[in-house]
Amino acid sequence: MAGLAAGRRLHDSGWRVIVLDKGRVPGGRMATKTFDDGRFDYGAQFFTLREQALAELASPWIGAGLAGPWGERRFRAKDGMRALMETMAAGLDVRCGVRVTRVAERAGGWIAELETGDQLAAATALLTAPVPQSLTLLEQGGVVLNDLDWALLERATYWKSLTILTRIDGEIRLGPAGFAEPRDGVLAWLADNHAKGVSAVPGCLTIHAEHAFSDAHWDDSASVVAPEILAAAAPFYAGRVRSYFLHRWRYAEPAVQLPALYHGIGRLAFAGDVFGGPRVGGAAASGLAAADYLLETAR
Repeated sequence: MAGLAAGRRLHDSGWRVIVLDKGRVPGGRMATKTFDDGRFDYGAQFFTLREQALAELASPWIGAGLAGPWGERRFRAKDGMRALMETMAAGLDVRCGVRVTRVAERAGGWIAELETGDQLAAATALLTAPVPQSLTLLEQGGVVLNDLDWALLERATYWKSLTILTRIDGEIRLGPAGFAEPRDGVLAWLADNHAKGVSAVPGCLTIHAEHAFSDAHWDDSASVVAPEILAAAAPFYAGRVRSYFLHRWRYAEPAVQLPALYHGIGRLAFAGDVFGGPRVGGAAASGLAAADYLLETAR
């Protein structure tokens, strides 16, 4: 979200923008997956309009019917959260499946070196990956930040999340809204993707484990940890577990929030939800603020 929001703002201001994403599709944790003929949101489940930045971005989505209310104050994406990111990416030079191995300074700008050995040069760089990953890219590129910048950025820490996508042959019992937040030590969130309108196929359940549980069981195999999560979720469905898929979100949610919406160092900037806050709106606000900073710096 932060990278696409910034890319859109800079593109609309007349800049040539290249967005690099290591995923197969754009969007990061705004993620939707097809599994066992069903469709699942498996990262961010909803957004709210608490941040003005996201309210402005979301107004066309809501107006076009791409997003709509989902319970009190929440909005869901009709075709999955990824569809909103694909809408934001339209018209941008977004390159997916690209792995950056290092980011280095060059005269008058920056170089991103790719896993293929290719290089991309730019006058300005914006890093919206989780901050530990961004710092590693700079270290690999031999970039030396001053002590104050390092001290701030190294404070960025994140919670992990183990996420189960499962097809249930039977009834999902999450009420008319189609979600629940047990916070019972194992389960953090459950969502019925059919009730939500994301999946045409019924029985598609997304389960997010609690952060502490996820951290404690991070290295466990799927065959060990998935049955424990599914057993904890058993009160919320009646029927047989037909199939499941385990996804590990290493940087699921910021554990701290840094004091500003972004961090800028000349023509290099950092953005993401660890700056703007642990919500979709926080990531959007951070990306837009970083883009505005870079526009002002360039002037």
